[in-house]
Amino acid sequence: MKRIAFLFLTLMVIIAIVGCAKKRNQPPVIQGAQTEVTINKGEDYDPLSGVVAIDPEDGQIEVKIEGSYNVNVVGTHSFKLYAVDSQGLRAEVSIKLTVVDTTTGNNPPRFIYLKKIVRFYLGSDPSKFNPIEGAEAEDVDEGDEVEITYTVDGGKEIDYTKPGSYTLIVTARDSHGAVASDTVILEILESAIPNELTSQPITVTFWHAFGSDKESFIRKYADDFQKEYPNITIELAGQGDYDGLLSKVTSSIVAGKLPTMVIGYPDHVANYLDAAAVEPLDPYVNHVKWGLDLNDFIPAYIAENKGYDEAETLYGLPFNKSTEVFIYNKTYFTQKDLTVPKTWAEVAQVAQVIKQNETADDVYAFAYDSSANAFITLTRQWGGVYTSIGADGKPVLNFENDEKVIEMIDYFVNLHNNNYFTLPKEWEQDYASEMFIQNKVFMTVGSIAGITYNVPKTGAFEIGVAPIPYKDEENKAVIQQGTNVMIMKSATPQEKLAAWLFIKYLTSKDVTVDWAMKSGYLPVRESGVNSETYQKFLEFSEAYQNSDELKQLAEDRFRSKPANEGKNPTATDIQNEIRDLKYISMAANAAYQQRNYMFVDPAFIGSSDVRKEVELMFDKIIVGKIPPQQAIKEAIDELKGILR
Repeated sequence: MKRIAFLFLTLMVIIAIVGCAKKRNQPPVIQGAQTEVTINKGEDYDPLSGVVAIDPEDGQIEVKIEGSYNVNVVGTHSFKLYAVDSQGLRAEVSIKLTVVDTTTGNNPPRFIYLKKIVRFYLGSDPSKFNPIEGAEAEDVDEGDEVEITYTVDGGKEIDYTKPGSYTLIVTARDSHGAVASDTVILEILESAIPNELTSQPITVTFWHAFGSDKESFIRKYADDFQKEYPNITIELAGQGDYDGLLSKVTSSIVAGKLPTMVIGYPDHVANYLDAAAVEPLDPYVNHVKWGLDLNDFIPAYIAENKGYDEAETLYGLPFNKSTEVFIYNKTYFTQKDLTVPKTWAEVAQVAQVIKQNETADDVYAFAYDSSANAFITLTRQWGGVYTSIGADGKPVLNFENDEKVIEMIDYFVNLHNNNYFTLPKEWEQDYASEMFIQNKVFMTVGSIAGITYNVPKTGAFEIGVAPIPYKDEENKAVIQQGTNVMIMKSATPQEKLAAWLFIKYLTSKDVTVDWAMKSGYLPVRESGVNSETYQKFLEFSEAYQNSDELKQLAEDRFRSKPANEGKNPTATDIQNEIRDLKYISMAANAAYQQRNYMFVDPAFIGSSDVRKEVELMFDKIIVGKIPPQQAIKEAIDELKGILR
């Protein structure tokens, strides 16, 4: 019996040792590689010379070349050295070889854009797929056209019918024959998208943060969608504000009880992606049967939804997009013969005149509606950098040590000291709109989607709308805002397909135009912006103001408000709604005037926390009068415990 027990224990020890040995397996390490090399045309070059790969378990192992180069072709050649151990663990080093010809002085072209990882999903149409779509290169010498082509490493032929991985050698060649080359990894992946929608009942749960009035518009779109797909039920579930929605989704990820689809900001998506909770939309977009042409969408909105990884995976589609505009008391400006300012220097000049007339201590000339947006936008206008993502993929809080940030802060602290500029916390408010209506402030910057909150219901004064002020002609910047819709990965394939079909409907031309006019957001499609319906809305002519089309819009807005449930609008009600629609039109026009200056910062895990912290920080500096360096340090110290 003792012998059996001894043998059993010995066996367990051996199993444990073997298990630990497997766990301890480490990837090989490549040593001696020169990552950047410049040689003359035709010169001997061996990238493997002096290079070894050492594996902790296997010892010295073979190093191989992935990609290709040609010492007789002037230009930049990119390839890799790699080694794989007996357990399949891989190490690689990227090599950049530059071949020059000193006799001609002709420089190789330069890649401007090249997507390094490209994915094709089974079920997509290969005839519509180009693995180097969007690639750009320039002739640095003469600016001539550059030809971009690719070959498959090893002479392989791409098989789009089964999963696999290919290395593409992409070549840019100028008119003199100089080339630059780089590699692109093409991955062909499985897709679980059904080719047929089930006839069985499907429920799509959509979590959002819209108020009840805007939810009523979404309900109407859902009802119309369900007429086309009667077996799909769309359940709308409001989760309070966007912070509440983020918190609810985050806790639901942990609990494993998620909705089918969610709306959210890019920084929310970054958090969800950390838990691999969001479904990639590329296989849906490119599907032979269920696909969608993205070319009609506003390019910046699509780019925003692809900014999460090197492969530029699409994780959402734009729905309610907005920006900020300058709002002013037009009646007051007319009375005082004031000119609408275009720059911050002009804002200060107008503010000086206002304060000469409005001397009360609690009256300010200007208030920025969002403290966070103020800091982020003004930092960019002053030439500073808010945040970025480093080469290691980790967030960088650039504002910590940026002289331009301090320069910007000093400028607006000085304006605040003269009661020219402030933030809503000056009056313990969340937004500046209420103080604007009360004549405690005469200029503000706020979201186009909230334009009507700045309109006095009594008609006490008329408002004007214009592009936001900028530092100077070379430093115009206005934040791109709004949320995107995404599908959660935990849903079943049929639920995800149903959600995708609903997202396609929500972002269709007619719906995006209808939503924009009623809600104050912007259409997400070029065809929507350029449609006859929306162009008439932007023009807002006298004939349009008296049209049945506009009256129907006004009635829809009236009925969407909870307080009006069951009521029929009076003529006065319709006129009030038409007045608000006019201001929505004015805000949209101002937004399009600054369309070329919109920006969005890269989202990362914790970027929503950074935004909250800089909001507190800017409030402390402007309203609390805390020294800038102290407030910045406090913000950074707080964020160091959050970011990773």
